[in-house]
Amino acid sequence: RAFTDADAIWRGIMLMVEKNPEIAIVTDSEGLLDDLKAMNEAFTVIERSLNAYLDSKKLAFPRFFFLSNDELIEILSETKEPLNVQPFVKKCFEAVKELVFSEDGGGT
Repeated sequence: RAFTDADAIWRGIMLMVEKNPEIAIVTDSEGLLDDLKAMNEAFTVIERSLNAYLDSKKLAFPRFFFLSNDELIEILSETKEPLNVQPFVKKCFEAVKELVFSEDGGGT
């Protein structure tokens, strides 16, 4: 919810810029500085929450520590398509190049 709110504010600001690309006019808009400060605070809280979530996943499966946060997010977003995690197998498991999945969803 916090991200959606901050994103809506950002999109509103960008719409103002699109309608009037003269930066001096846009930056004089009432409440712009307050909106930018609020978004900055919101994104800081969002980032902390995301990092805490990713850390909990790393603690549950320590091999995730070998991945960047961006890679871990990509893996977690692909839970319904396990074949899409192949590019990360080498980073998680030494001497394992790829996983082979059977048609019935099982693996070898």
